[in-house]
Amino acid sequence: MSKETNLSVQHAEPAGRQRAERRTWVVFAAVFCLAGFLLMFRLGERSLRNPDEGRYAEIAREVLQSGDWVKPTLYGVGYFRKPVLFYWLVAASFKTLGASEFSARLVPALFGLFGVVSAFFFCRRFFGRETAIFASAMLATNFWYLQIARYLVIDAVFSFFVVGALLCFYLSYSPGPANGRWFAASCFLLGLAFMTKGFLALVLVVAPVGLYLLMTGSLAKEFRPGRLLTGALVFFCVAVPWYWMMELREPGFVLYFLGHENFKRFVSREYEHQEPWFYYLIVLPLTLLPWSLYLRPLREAFSDMRREERRDPRLFLVTAALTMLLFFSLSSSKLPTYIVPCVPLLLMVFAEGWRRWTAQAPRLGRGEMAAVSLAVLAGILTMIGGSWVVTRHPQKFTPRLAADLQILGGGVLAGAVFCLRSLKRGSSNRFFYALVFSMAALSLLFTPLIEHMNDAYTTKPFAEYLKKNLTPTDEVFIYDYPGPFYDFSFYLQRDVRMVGLEGEFKHFEDREAAGVSVPKEQFLDWLRQKKSLYCLIRRSDFQDLDPVLREGLLILRQDSRKVLFKT
Repeated sequence: MSKETNLSVQHAEPAGRQRAERRTWVVFAAVFCLAGFLLMFRLGERSLRNPDEGRYAEIAREVLQSGDWVKPTLYGVGYFRKPVLFYWLVAASFKTLGASEFSARLVPALFGLFGVVSAFFFCRRFFGRETAIFASAMLATNFWYLQIARYLVIDAVFSFFVVGALLCFYLSYSPGPANGRWFAASCFLLGLAFMTKGFLALVLVVAPVGLYLLMTGSLAKEFRPGRLLTGALVFFCVAVPWYWMMELREPGFVLYFLGHENFKRFVSREYEHQEPWFYYLIVLPLTLLPWSLYLRPLREAFSDMRREERRDPRLFLVTAALTMLLFFSLSSSKLPTYIVPCVPLLLMVFAEGWRRWTAQAPRLGRGEMAAVSLAVLAGILTMIGGSWVVTRHPQKFTPRLAADLQILGGGVLAGAVFCLRSLKRGSSNRFFYALVFSMAALSLLFTPLIEHMNDAYTTKPFAEYLKKNLTPTDEVFIYDYPGPFYDFSFYLQRDVRMVGLEGEFKHFEDREAAGVSVPKEQFLDWLRQKKSLYCLIRRSDFQDLDPVLREGLLILRQDSRKVLFKT
């Protein structure tokens, strides 16, 4: 080869890398914009859904109203089931943008977007540019991940902190001059996770890290005394001050939070959300759709993953996800939102499998055809079966829901046909992006369905009706179990008193509820005496009132679940 040829090859290689790098950033920018659009699309159009969204919005509103950023309260009663960081974030959003559905949900939506970015950068470093694009695109359009991040619950924020702590630890575990700073960052994020959901954060981060280091024989090497001391100092500086201040103000808080809200909920069957041990073995594959259906890329994702290969990040990601899955399977209380951190961890592994599979330029075959055929069947069943169920139960569902299901089923069917066309063209890369865009379209079509299913789970119409007639001296009550009414005070933008201490409040002492609750007997006496007041009550509780009492009440507004009346 001549000298001129050598020079041309040397110049061509950097130029090719630069073009590939520019293409990576352009595609990632498109994925980032798509993720932002899917997360923010009509984010504030739907009213808050009780109990979860109403609860967290009201706690954040009370933080701002009281100016007390230490002790969270719900309807004026101390609420100690979760730490305070999530309420701080939502309250800060309210203070910046005003109290609204959009500003409330903006917090989990932003952290969902941060998760997409972190998946890209982690995969770019350890797997390469193409896997990074695949991972970010898969996570940005994952149906379950998007819905959780568009909902005012803690899980999207907590998931980001937990997964971030794990990824930063792996970065500190890898050779490099900055590994000490990555370990400090891991401990910092662990502290934030601890401030978001408490002791669960330690289990979901420390247990997978410890198990991975044991498996790879690195435990003694990685946990050096100096490094542990630095990490512990960072963690305690972030996590301990608020717990310490709460213990000073509410003696016994730490013991109550650790014993009742963590350990007892893990082992006891007295609480809600009881499910069998295999619950997550069914739920997890569903949360990873459609990628969990394609067996050949899955096989590539887990191939050649050996325990002795210490620097294989797939082993770390899978170990972390399976450790979480085992822990939650052992718990007595289960919800599908608990395993949100498993989704980005496993999708990064799946993305590497798709990268390997597409690099082989495989011929698309019967396996891919079968998976897409399932989507065709799901679309048809949603269009026909969903509408049939709605029309058979008009007392439970509105005709509008039937139309929404037909549109959603049609979208699933159209997406499946789009994927079938890409199958015929024989390009695995094209097929991947057909799946991505189909999932994005499905998420958009799902948005109005959720909005229309929410009418019975919000008090917004009742609050807006009542605000027109309220004076500053009027007394407003919610009767008995407040879960269906948590957003009532938020929408009224004023304090509302409870009748009795039911639901989450029933274990609190009377002194805790002084001024925010009245005994049920006293309230019923007020109704007999025709004391001027407004009350929002569940329809079933209203029907259980003494018929003589009901006759003297003026019903202002009602729906299938709630009644608003005045004396």
